[in-house]
Amino acid sequence: MIMSFYLGLLIHSAQTIFSALRMYFQGFVVARKIDLFGWRISWALSVRKRTVKHHPDTFHPSLKPGATIEQFKQAPAFETIPEYLTVGPLNGLFPPMLQYGYITSEERLAAIGAEKYDYTRESEGLYYTETEVARIIKRDLEYDLLLTGVWYQGCNCYFLSLCNSYDLKPSSELKDVESKLKEILGEEGPSKWYLDDHKPQWRHSY
Repeated sequence: MIMSFYLGLLIHSAQTIFSALRMYFQGFVVARKIDLFGWRISWALSVRKRTVKHHPDTFHPSLKPGATIEQFKQAPAFETIPEYLTVGPLNGLFPPMLQYGYITSEERLAAIGAEKYDYTRESEGLYYTETEVARIIKRDLEYDLLLTGVWYQGCNCYFLSLCNSYDLKPSSELKDVESKLKEILGEEGPSKWYLDDHKPQWRHSY
């Protein structure tokens, strides 16, 4: 009798969880109540509903599901993450990744290394100057800075990333390090979001 009770409870819980997950991908709000040993437990899973502004037809061409290589290569810079990239999977697809920081180049990093850190390829005998200079800047910032690549207006650019749209950081954590990186790079404008060159399209896996 007891085993039947626990088995029934387990099946009921599994069905409830499955329903919640299914409705999550459909964009509904789930609210259920469970009786457990006389205690009535209420819980809810709230998910923002997709609206017309989250319809793919309203997306920037470079960020639409099924965008071609030529389309996502033309991605612009964004001051903030487009909301349609933050509302969760769309029809089971995960959104493109955006990187936050500054575009740079091999020549620019080499110049920064020489001017600010007395580092040159000749003095160190290393070929990959941009990688080493990025490592030096990372150490100077005492922050997990990433040298990666982004697409911007047809160009595949070197990029110094402070975070990405899948691993957001609190603004309070970014404020000081962003200001210092801006000074090191000699930038005048703010950091922006750019399309990651490794995950530029909607995809089935994270």
